[in-house]
Amino acid sequence: MGEVKKYFWDMNMVIWPIFTALVLIGVIVLAVWYLSSYGLIH
Repeated sequence: MGEVKKYFWDMNMVIWPIFTALVLIGVIVLAVWYLSSYGLIH
């Protein structure tokens, strides 16, 4: 069980930073698209 848990933990350490970065980029892109579609930024 220890090896499986260690492997899973290693995967989390790789996946979470990538997932967090993708979510942040998605939020920023949506915010920019939303603002530009209403002409608030040019």
